[in-house]
Amino acid sequence: MFLPLCGFTQIFNNLGDDEPFIRELELKLKTAKKDSAICTIALNLCDIYTRNGNIEKAKHYFGIAQKKTENNQRLIAQANFFKANMHMLEHDLEAFEKGLIAAEKQLNRFNDSSSLVMRATIWKNLSIIAQIKSNNQQASDLLINKAVPLALRSKNGELIANMY
Repeated sequence: MFLPLCGFTQIFNNLGDDEPFIRELELKLKTAKKDSAICTIALNLCDIYTRNGNIEKAKHYFGIAQKKTENNQRLIAQANFFKANMHMLEHDLEAFEKGLIAAEKQLNRFNDSSSLVMRATIWKNLSIIAQIKSNNQQASDLLINKAVPLALRSKNGELIANMY
């Protein structure tokens, strides 16, 4: 009876601890050879540090990623998504909203899973912004008609679950 509870407690205690994942990504970044891999890993690190509120490290890894996006329109669009997210840390709602809209315009040309996840996240965030601005009808419309269909197309179970 105690064994399942102990296992659950161990899992619960590890939630929110990004350090092992960060160390793994930093190691992969050091050994990556292709620009696209370096960019993707650096953007993942940027995302983690953005979510954890560390703007300096987020900007550091964004800078690394941005140098590796040359001539790759998909990576440029994805980098702009992460750049928009960094405005959130600076508490600049207007720049965050404009950045999300610009990233969506660039990402809508791509149908790969990661682009669909980003687009669904963009629309969910725009829905939240509409709600902050007391426009509940627009918030519902963006979530139901934009974010959820893109999440379903991405087939990303975690993203789909977070839409509801």
